[in-house]
Amino acid sequence: MSELIDRVVELAVQIQQIPAPTFHEEKRAEFIHKLFLKEGLQDVCIDDTGNVLARFPGKGEAKPLIISAHMDTVFPLETDLGVKWGIELIHGPGLGDNSMGVAALLGLVWSLREREIQLRGDVWLVANIAEEGLGDLRGMKAVVDHFGEKVRAYLVLEGLALGHVYHRAVGVKRYRVTARTAGGHSWSDYGHPSAVHELA
Repeated sequence: MSELIDRVVELAVQIQQIPAPTFHEEKRAEFIHKLFLKEGLQDVCIDDTGNVLARFPGKGEAKPLIISAHMDTVFPLETDLGVKWGIELIHGPGLGDNSMGVAALLGLVWSLREREIQLRGDVWLVANIAEEGLGDLRGMKAVVDHFGEKVRAYLVLEGLALGHVYHRAVGVKRYRVTARTAGGHSWSDYGHPSAVHELA
């Protein structure tokens, strides 16, 4: 098991080294696409939205299972993606959220093959785009629009939550707020209300 974990961590660092802020996931998507092909997965594609999908075939007639991990990060393109290795910890921008989750998609494939586990239905692996912030879950919305209710379940892998299972959905409402106020500079307009004061 430790060898598998090492492989997943090593892959997570490779993924993390490819900048992928929301709306700029293309290079990371190409990398994942090549990995899925290299693993011999079936029906590998990048959909019209930019998600990368691959099918791990099962035996039997059970509905497919969708397992996804988002590729995008909150870090801008110019972020230094240096990684620091400790004795038991590794640090790097976007590593836990969510390069580790994406790497775990491949770790799942390796683990199933190593243990020769036959699943009762197909598993669709999805590396989706635009999960963070203004991405508004666009990638995952496209996945759900495509598969709908014809699946057994949707599972989402988050690198910071590996080892934990959350069995209820989290509701999300996102708003875009524009405020036009006098505002001003914190030094030259000191003492006058700021845009934040006006919003409050």
